[in-house]
Amino acid sequence: MSYFHLTITDRIKIETYLELGLKPCQIASKLGVHKSTISRELRRCQNGYSAALAQEQ
Repeated sequence: MSYFHLTITDRIKIETYLELGLKPCQIASKLGVHKSTISRELRRCQNGYSAALAQEQ
């Protein structure tokens, strides 16, 4: 199994999809990653998801 980090582009897409009301499992499907990848990413930001803040962490 190979591992990779989400890119800033991926994170911007996550932020956009969240604003459009998509659920984490739908976002995962669109990005081609496992739903747990999205869930972990969303847990990183306690006060709402921000691609810029997530990238800095």
